[in-house]
Order: sequence, then structure tokens, then C-alpha cells
Amino acid sequence: MLFNEILQEVIKLKTELADIKNKFNQSDNLKIADITKEFDLLDASFNKTNKVFAKKFNSCNKNIENFDEKSKLTILQWEKFTSFFQNEISDLKDEYVNDIISNRINIMAVEKKTNNIRLIDLKDDVKLSCKVLIKRLKDMIDISKINAELNESDKTILIYTDFYYLNKELRNYIENQLLKLNRERVGKILALYDSSIRNLNLNTNMLELQNRISDLRVFEEVIPKKFYNKVNELQINQEWQEFLETKEYFES
Repeated sequence: MLFNEILQEVIKLKTELADIKNKFNQSDNLKIADITKEFDLLDASFNKTNKVFAKKFNSCNKNIENFDEKSKLTILQWEKFTSFFQNEISDLKDEYVNDIISNRINIMAVEKKTNNIRLIDLKDDVKLSCKVLIKRLKDMIDISKINAELNESDKTILIYTDFYYLNKELRNYIENQLLKLNRERVGKILALYDSSIRNLNLNTNMLELQNRISDLRVFEEVIPKKFYNKVNELQINQEWQEFLETKEYFES
């Protein structure tokens, strides 16, 4: 009799859990409050059932001879299900909440056109306290749920989106190609000028100096074109905040 009750309750709870998963998986506008509410209700229902069975086990143990021995398998099955079910509720709750946070981060990055998301904006969006959000973000980064870097002092999170890496490549191109070549040209002009002054042959090298200065001017006129050619090659969205900062750095 007790075995049948337990079996029916296991089937009922598993069905309720499956229904919740299906409901959440089909929802396009899932909120953390919805997740918390549904799983808390299911957990409360389970705890109530568990208390009922605990009382029944105790009652049977008092009134039925050798009940522990006779029902060892039934009790063990319920204990295993208890462990499984509680872990499943906890894991699924975390998974769904983390999915919402991850999705909102990506959406906010696109909406705000930046890889840097302020935690105050994110916490208001997902309706979590800053303390809870920071802990979750740390865990999500640790398990590679999100590819990001958390800055607790600034209360921001840097998201390593595709745009982040494209902008980084553009920065490297500016540093290692455009600015490097420009500095090399300036350096050669200054080196020739200093050498000419030391060796008292400035007049002899004047034509070479003028040619190098002319080449530098031509190159400086070409640099902006090379910059935007690289931007177009990388297909960088020029509205993003990080690109505007890179552009300002390039033009300064």
C-alpha cells in the first residue's frame, strides 16, 4: 500500500517538474520571478509530501513488526528520489535564472551598443540585488556560462562579444601597423637631421630630408583611408561605444 502511494507521488512530482520545464522552454518572456515562484511551489509541495511519508514511516515502524526490514527497498527508493528531486529543482532553477541573465546581458550589449554593462542597469533589468547578481556572475564566469570579466570596484561587466575581438583587432592594427609605421618615418627623419647637425652636412642631406618629410605627409594623408579600409574589412559597427573610443584614440 505504502509502496503504491510512493510510486504515485514520484510519478506526480516528475510530471509536475516536466510540465514546468516545458512551460519555461516555450516561454519567450520568462522572468526570474516566474522561475522562483514555480520552483518554490513545487519544492513546497514536495516537502509537504515528504513530511507525510515520514509520519507514515514512523507510524508503520511502531505498529508493524520488522517494518524497517520489510520496507527497506521502498524507503531506500524514496530517499534516492528525494535526493534526486531536490538536486534537480536546485540545478534547474539555477540553469533557468542563469540563462535569463546571460540573454539579458547579450541583449543589453546590443541595445546600448557597448561591451561594458553597468551592474546597476543589469540588476534593475533582471530584478536581482547587486550582491546576488555579482555572486551569480562570478559563478557563471567560472563555469564558462558567459565569456566576460567582472569589475566589482567599477560595478561593471565586460562582455567578450564578437565585436570586442573585432575592435581589439582594429586597435592592434592601429598600434602595430599605422602608428608604428608613422613613428618609424618620423624617427628616420629626426635621426637623419640629428646626424646631419652633428656631422655638419645638413646642406648635403637637405634634399633627402625634404623627400622624407614629403613621404611622411603623403603617408599621413593615406593613414585615415587605411584605417577605414580596415574598419570595412572587419565589418565593424561604427555606432558602438568602443569603436568611437578607438576612433578618438586613432585621431588624437
